Amino acid sequence: MFIKAYFGYLNIICIINYNMSIEVEILDDKKVEDIIYFAKKGDTLLGVAEKFCIRLEDLLLDNDLLKNSVIEEGDILWVRKRNMALHIVKPLDTFESLSKKYNVTISHIKDVNNITTLFIGQKIII
Repeated sequence: MFIKAYFGYLNIICIINYNMSIEVEILDDKKVEDIIYFAKKGDTLLGVAEKFCIRLEDLLLDNDLLKNSVIEEGDILWVRKRNMALHIVKPLDTFESLSKKYNVTISHIKDVNNITTLFIGQKIII
């Protein structure tokens, strides 16, 4: 296994292998969306997921972690940014209006957030 570190818009990927050898690869013109996050004191997996507007399940899967895993200051997490957005439910928001606004299915919104109803002020990932 290896650690991937992405350097934003520089389009460079640095791979640090467990034997400490380093590979550097220059990517094409594609924008790099993934982030290497260094945990800070007091961070939790849920907090990191919320910070980057990703699902906790995705953060766990991408880092080979379990729900009961604990992170410590300095731990390295791979945050894969997916095409998702954080939406705070407003009055008159419905599953149907949100699905049209974000061009996703109603079942997608329900499944990603594991919900069946909406309430004002609720934070959901779309």
